[in-house]
Amino acid sequence: MNQQINKSARNSKTIWMIVFAIILFIGVIFAWRYWGVPREKVIEDETANWKIYRSELYNFEIKYPSNWNAFDLTNSKILSIGVTFSPFSETHLEEKGGALFGIYPTYSRKTDREYAQSIIRGFKSLNPDMEFTMSDTFLRDVPAIKVEIKKHPIKVVDEQEGEGVLYFLTKDDKRLHINYHYPVREKERYKPIFEQMLSTFRFLE
Repeated sequence: MNQQINKSARNSKTIWMIVFAIILFIGVIFAWRYWGVPREKVIEDETANWKIYRSELYNFEIKYPSNWNAFDLTNSKILSIGVTFSPFSETHLEEKGGALFGIYPTYSRKTDREYAQSIIRGFKSLNPDMEFTMSDTFLRDVPAIKVEIKKHPIKVVDEQEGEGVLYFLTKDDKRLHINYHYPVREKERYKPIFEQMLSTFRFLE
C-alpha cells in the first residue's frame, strides 16, 4: 500500500515537473519573440492625408501637402502649360522663397535626353556658373532622364542660390517634365517634401 502511495507521489511529482518545464519553455519562447528579436519599425505614411491632383489630360496623379496650393494651368484654352504646387499663394510665390514643384507637358520632338541637353544649354547660356549632373533613372518603372541642378539663382526679394532637380519622361504618347527647386538655405525644409511628392507620382492605367 505504501509502495503504491509513494509511486503515485513520484508520478504526480514527475507530471508537475513536466508541466513546469513546458510552461517555462513557452515563457522563454514568448520572451524571445517579443524582446529578443528585433522587430521591423512601423513606418507611417506621412502622405496619407495629403490632397491628390489628377490629370485626365496627361494621365497622371500625384499627392501634395494638404496646406499647399495647386495652380492648374492644364485647361488653358491657348496652350496647356502644366500644374505647379507651392506652400505660397500665386501672388507671393516668388517673394516668399521660391520653393516650387511643377509638372509640365513636353512639346518638343526631341528625345527626352536631347531635350534635357537643350534645357541645360539654355540655362548655361543665361548663367555659366550653374552646375548640372545628368543621369538615367526610373520613376515608377518608367525610364527617365534626371538632371540635378546646383548654383541655381532663384529670383526672390533677395536673389539667392538654389538647387533643383528635373525629370524628363515619356509613357506611351504622354511626355512630361517634372521639376522642383528650393533655396539652399531652405533645403532641409523643402527637399524631403518634394521627394515625398515625387514618390507618389504615377501614371494612370
